[in-house]
This record gives sequence, structure tokens and C-alpha cells, in this order.
Amino acid sequence: QNLEIHKMEQQGVCGRDCGTLQQACFEVMRNGRDALEDMVASRAKPSAIVQKVCDVHCQSRDPFLPDDTWSDEPFQPEERHVVEAELQNYRRQFEKYEQHAARERRRDDFA
Repeated sequence: QNLEIHKMEQQGVCGRDCGTLQQACFEVMRNGRDALEDMVASRAKPSAIVQKVCDVHCQSRDPFLPDDTWSDEPFQPEERHVVEAELQNYRRQFEKYEQHAARERRRDDFA
């Protein structure tokens, strides 16, 4: 069973589907970030990236999708003020992450 992303006209409420996708992406980034960065930098085809990064993690762990009880959730549009607040929060989190990553890179340069 595969996860699929469909672009919607507006942002929606993040429910079980969204949470499952977030978990899968987090696992790939946590365990395959270096491989992913190298492949994107070398302009690898998306199918090659999926095979190298995603398939390895999905085969080595329990599947991210639950058992046969899974059912797709209907799309629910999010209210605009909620979307704006979430975007601000993501920006702050990303800035903190970038600051941390820059400190780690500098530390590694001196090691």
C-alpha cells in the first residue's frame, strides 16, 4: 500500500492521513537525510530517490500505514487564520532548526 499526495486548492485540516504522511517523511529525513541530499544535489530522478531513500526505510520497518482498517479521510479545508498561524509557527521552527544545523556544521568543521 502506498501513500499518495494530491495537491488541493487550499490547505486542509491535518488528520490521520496527514499525520501518517508526516511520520513517513520524518523517518526518511531522520534516517536518510544524507542520501536524500546527495541525490537531490545530483539531480537524480524522483523514481531513483524513492527507490534509494523511501523503499529502504519502508522495507526495514513496520509499514507506516495501519492494517486493513485504514480508510481515506475526506478533505476538510482549514480556516485562513489557522493556516497563517501554522505558517508562522513552521517558519519559527525552521529558523531554529537552521540555526542548530549551522552550529553543528561549524562544530564539525573544527573536529
